[in-house]
Amino acid sequence: DWLVFTSENGVEAFFNRFRNLKKDIRSLNDLKIAAIGPGTKAKLNSYSIEPDLVPSVFTTEGLLNAFQKIRIRKKRFVLLRTNIAPDLLRVSLEKMGAQVTEIPVYRTERPEGLARKVAEAVQQYPIDYITFTSSSTVKHFFEALRNGRHLGAKVISIGPVTSKTVRDFGVRVDREAQVPTISGLVDAVLKEAVKP
Repeated sequence: DWLVFTSENGVEAFFNRFRNLKKDIRSLNDLKIAAIGPGTKAKLNSYSIEPDLVPSVFTTEGLLNAFQKIRIRKKRFVLLRTNIAPDLLRVSLEKMGAQVTEIPVYRTERPEGLARKVAEAVQQYPIDYITFTSSSTVKHFFEALRNGRHLGAKVISIGPVTSKTVRDFGVRVDREAQVPTISGLVDAVLKEAVKP
């Protein structure tokens, strides 16, 4: 009944696979589609898909609040997302009576040699800003650079979940994107750069 996309990567991975299987896009006609936020919605729009549901708060909690306002009991949901997605969305939808299938359509992994590359970059170049686009990038960065909280760089986060992960590492977030997209992140960097 519902396809739920929680990232632009999920949309791209799904439709790449869909295309490779030579499926007809019209086969999705009877399904409703949810997007977690404006970036995911824009990616769906690039495939000529208009989502039926986009929450006003662009987080898992916002998505769940939006689903609470409609009848989802006994509806079938397919969550198309990363292999490391937290259980909150699945578990909460199941508690609301939905039948949920999770399909990891892409993998999030730490790149090989990341610790060396990060250490080299930090030693070679002065870093004024560090941007984080997801909780996994935060974890990978701070695991790679064990003393990263002492860099002196300003930290800019894409959104509240990512900001919380940064703070969990004992690091202050200097600015958070108002809209959790790459464009929003760029705007946040620019605003921080011109701040008196």
